[in-house]
Amino acid sequence: QPEPPAEAGAMLATSKDGIHWEKRPGTVFTEHNDAYSLIAKDGEYTVYQTALEPWPDKPYPDNIDKFKRVLCVRTSPDLVTWTPQEIFLRPDKDDAPETEFYLLKVFAYGEGYAGLIMKYYGDPNAPNKHSAILKHELIVSGDARDWQRPYRDTDLGFWSYADPFMSDGMLHFAIWKDGGMATVAYRKNGLTAVTSEREGEFTTRAFTMPQRGIALNADARDGWIEVQVLDESGTPVEDAQSRIEKKDGASIPLAWSAKTLASLAGKSCRLRIRMEKAMIYSIEIAP
Repeated sequence: QPEPPAEAGAMLATSKDGIHWEKRPGTVFTEHNDAYSLIAKDGEYTVYQTALEPWPDKPYPDNIDKFKRVLCVRTSPDLVTWTPQEIFLRPDKDDAPETEFYLLKVFAYGEGYAGLIMKYYGDPNAPNKHSAILKHELIVSGDARDWQRPYRDTDLGFWSYADPFMSDGMLHFAIWKDGGMATVAYRKNGLTAVTSEREGEFTTRAFTMPQRGIALNADARDGWIEVQVLDESGTPVEDAQSRIEKKDGASIPLAWSAKTLASLAGKSCRLRIRMEKAMIYSIEIAP
């Protein structure tokens, strides 16, 4: 909060003890909004924030009639000088017509980045009022600038202002729920998974088989997973199948003979995977 006239926004401040802070006047780097997400990457800072875009035919007018909430980005080398806001993500034709993107939380995940979008929907039963209809979507990016939405049909059911943190081997998100603070916990590298309550099957895209073979980050405590290696033409490779049953682990090796592994190393392959009552979080290079 800068000095009067007060305008909501984040600004640069420094501290020697983490308790007493000294503001740096003239360094407000967000617009008049109290929610933003900030990351440091490749020698620069990136801030993500909500922006308002004209929407003259808004389906359900609310407290900001004729405007749509969208997401914008800006960058800085020093947290003082910033590029102009650039809108980079807005609802599209595959979203419900009344969808707006209210907030975005970005954080490093694996070798890339993940984000949590708070999606806001106008309420036809509460004209000219702020709606309470919200959903939450996981988005992903390799570089924190170009984003994909492969999970748009899944409502996470939570949103967090804070960076996720590891505790007891689990990834935790701090959230507000039922009038208090709580956490939502996932296994490491386990934000997404292929799941199967009954027997099902899928085939991976092609990849180059590593010399050490591959392992699964998977949970088959109550079921099983069968993996068959296919060659480039889709033909099953002899002696290159493995079954995992009643196991749960972040790196479960697929059991092939040394001869089979040597014959596959460096070749283009696919995996045909059958599973029942199991979850596969990722396919990785074997330890």
